Amino acid sequence: MRSVPDDIAISLARSLGAYIGATPAHELPGPLRRFKGFRQQTLATRHRADLLARLEHDALRRRLVDWLDDGKPSISKRDKEILRLACERPKGWRSELERHSRHKKAPPKGAEEKVVELEAQLERERAKVRKVREELKGVKESARAAAASERLVHAELMTDLQDMKKRVTAAERARTEAQAAAEKAELALERDRRKNRRAGEKAASDRDDARAELKEVRRTVRTLKTRIREVETEAQVARARRSSRTKTTPAPPGKRSRLRAPKGLFDDAPESLAAWLQTEGVRLLVDGYNVSKAEGAYGELDLESQRERVVDGVARLARKKNVQATVVFDGSEVPPRTSRKKSGPVTVEYSSAAETADDHLVALLEKWPTVPVIVVTSDRELQERAAAQGATIATSSQFMVLIR
Repeated sequence: MRSVPDDIAISLARSLGAYIGATPAHELPGPLRRFKGFRQQTLATRHRADLLARLEHDALRRRLVDWLDDGKPSISKRDKEILRLACERPKGWRSELERHSRHKKAPPKGAEEKVVELEAQLERERAKVRKVREELKGVKESARAAAASERLVHAELMTDLQDMKKRVTAAERARTEAQAAAEKAELALERDRRKNRRAGEKAASDRDDARAELKEVRRTVRTLKTRIREVETEAQVARARRSSRTKTTPAPPGKRSRLRAPKGLFDDAPESLAAWLQTEGVRLLVDGYNVSKAEGAYGELDLESQRERVVDGVARLARKKNVQATVVFDGSEVPPRTSRKKSGPVTVEYSSAAETADDHLVALLEKWPTVPVIVVTSDRELQERAAAQGATIATSSQFMVLIR
């Protein structure tokens, strides 16, 4: 996109950041997927030009318009209007973007009122044209529908007439044939009566034999069905046992092993996380505020309530899966000298003033034994640092599905 005022560029980057944050990673277009997990402030400052360049793609602009129309984007009314102009690009859209800029020069006295009046007049004329077009369209559709209905009625009447003629002809032919058949049947009936008497005697004997055979077959079928159900039950139990055993990636001695997703599942599926938590000796390490501020989590609550909700959810999951769990929060948001506490099966730790919560979490990974560890965070940078320590990564959204 060519040069636009700085405040307009910031607005567009902010809106794109909101779209990226609100859209699941697998539904994002390829060019935007790499920005998933970035903070909006980072996108608006460091990646603004790259994001604005993506707006030259027609497919992305259409997706953004659908998002504005169908979703509930958490952006301001002004940001929505600016993003819609940049995506739909109606005639004079660049001038409209300039008009939305807060850095523009003041218009001449009286010019704005004149523009508003002209725009209102133009909109009224457009409304008249739209109304006339809709009325004309309705008349045309009514005429077409009436003509189609008449043609359909005529065709149905002709079909009924032809069908009636065929039925009359068929009835006459059937009556003649029926008379001949009745005479022939009378003769055949007597012969059949004699044959039937002989056949009845034989059928009675065959029926008795067939009933005996049928009873035997039914007993055999019941036996086979019972055995089939037993085999199916044994197979289901065997499959359940195999699927509960999560495989790990072989690692050199002294290094932590990364867990693999079960066959047929992706790493970011909630079912994969549930399977990982059944791994023997696995530990759970949670980026507290990243989970509480995830979409659909507890971001609308105060920080203390967010911490309580996250710790309670982790505790329930830890008891259910019988795993050791640790939650790390940023220590700058809690009273001084708060560093570590125990809440049931969960250890809660806070970063010190000399470190960030991310640094504290990575430090725990470095000093823990090389058992499998699942790190829960959607922060891209922290994911990379934790993965370098051999940790298995689960996203905050993936984790929220299990603790809701």
